[in-house]
Amino acid sequence: MKQTLLRILVVAVLTLFLGLGINQFKEEGFHWQFVAYALPDAWSFDNSVVIPADSAFAAFLDESAVFIDIRSRVEYQVDHVPNAVLYPYHDFRSDPGGLNPDFAKPLCVVYGDRTMTHKAFRVARQIKRINPGMSVAILENGYGAWLSMDFPVESKGE
Repeated sequence: MKQTLLRILVVAVLTLFLGLGINQFKEEGFHWQFVAYALPDAWSFDNSVVIPADSAFAAFLDESAVFIDIRSRVEYQVDHVPNAVLYPYHDFRSDPGGLNPDFAKPLCVVYGDRTMTHKAFRVARQIKRINPGMSVAILENGYGAWLSMDFPVESKGE
């Protein structure tokens, strides 16, 4: 009896980990965000800054920043920071070198929704690798912070 219960437990645990592992490759899947908290390097890299929405808005007003939206295409079509460049995180995962932030602006602000902060850091690291001289910032609390301050947005139809 004990051996049967042990086998059932082992199969259940293996199934759970297999399911979670497969989910990592799905854009809409559950991702292991808590792992980023356990790794000291996961939230920092050279010259990175997390900026509040009002600072990002100031950069938006004086046109000194390019905004990169890493949310899905559907979310971007609903609304986004005006003139933001869409680069869904799913695309980043399949082709990290596909983003070429060779922009004429001195600051690049990466944002997603609030649950995507660790993903924004990964994209920001890649931007710094491609263009080491560019300042890169992460929008604190994501796009929701921008919306909560009633800053301007545009939709694909505009």
